[in-house]
Parts: sequence; C-alpha cells; structure tokens
Amino acid sequence: MIVPGCNSGETAPSARGPGPPGPDAGLTLVEVMVSLALFALIAVAGFSFVDGELRVRAETEGRLERLGNLQRAMYVLTSDLEQMSDDPILSGNGLAFRRYGPRGGEMDVRYALAGGTLQRILGKHAPREH
Repeated sequence: MIVPGCNSGETAPSARGPGPPGPDAGLTLVEVMVSLALFALIAVAGFSFVDGELRVRAETEGRLERLGNLQRAMYVLTSDLEQMSDDPILSGNGLAFRRYGPRGGEMDVRYALAGGTLQRILGKHAPREH
C-alpha cells in the first residue's frame, strides 16, 4: 500500500497488517543470547585487564618505596663517610666513627644491624684521648 506524502516505494508502518512477521520484525532469542554472551566476554576481559593493571601498580609502588628508602640511606651513609674526621674507625658490633657536624663540631656516628635493619645512631662528641 502506497501512502500519500511518502517517497515512492515506502510503505506505512501499519501497512503489513496481521500475519507472520517479516525479516525486520526484531531480534530472536538466540540473537539476544549471543549478544549477551559477547558482551559478558568483553566485560570479563576488561575487568581482568584493569585488575592486572592495579596489581602491577601496587607492586611497582612498593618497589619504588623500597628503592627510595635505599637511596636515602645511601645518601646519608655517603654524606657521613665524606665528612668523616681523622679519628680512628671502630668496628665491633657495627661501624663507629666521628664525623664533622653541621655546625663545625664533631659528632659520633654508629651504624649497626638490628633485626636485618641498618640503624644509624648519632651521639654528641665526647672527647677521646688518643
């Protein structure tokens, strides 16, 4: 049925009337199920990707924090050794020496391992007799 005012060849939406649906009547249940399955696969893949990225980020942040701590410790140790005075170095339970302090005096520095952790112990200069 040709509807006046429409382009030639177009039919009115209700022109079909009762009867079996045509090829453009909608989606079948199988098509809906396949599309839902594909969507679920894409969603699971996306979630796995995001989860993996978050795990890698957490591991990287932990490693960067440990590396930063190590770099700070190396900086302090290097600074202590560069400013070491001419007094003798003592070693026993760790490493002990005297270094020049920030205000021109001397200070005692001791490094020791305690429970797998390097500790730096500072003390005021106590005059030593040579």
